[in-house]
Amino acid sequence: MSDGKRAFAAILQPGLEDYGANLTPAAIDVYWRHLQHVQPDDLQAMLDDHIRDTERGRWMPRVADLLAARLAESNPAIEHAWGLIAGLHFAHVQQDRAAAVALEAIGGEGRIRGSMERDLPALRKEFQAAYRRASSNGAAPMLASPNVPRLAG
Repeated sequence: MSDGKRAFAAILQPGLEDYGANLTPAAIDVYWRHLQHVQPDDLQAMLDDHIRDTERGRWMPRVADLLAARLAESNPAIEHAWGLIAGLHFAHVQQDRAAAVALEAIGGEGRIRGSMERDLPALRKEFQAAYRRASSNGAAPMLASPNVPRLAG
């Protein structure tokens, strides 16, 4: 095992012990193959963020879980819009065209209001995908807070 892989395992293993996991060398190989490009401090932060996440942190993270969290962070507009929706602030969502389109794509305000708390992680994923589609189809995301006055013209 290389020094880099050994250091990687030294970060990964304690982070996953909270889930009762004792990773085999084969499991470490899978994580290493897909995450070796991640800097050690970033890997530690990814694990810590996952463990503290009240939705996703209930289960041991797979490679995709750790990567998805980083992708979500790379688009704060999506997370901001989801925060508004999860907080039932629908009027503010309408100011972000991509969020409004995505909200309708997943069933609208009625579906969110009628959802149970246990449904929110799946709805969040649906919303994120719908937001990305809406953004790629030309619906412009909100780039500033809805309370910030905009210049005309």
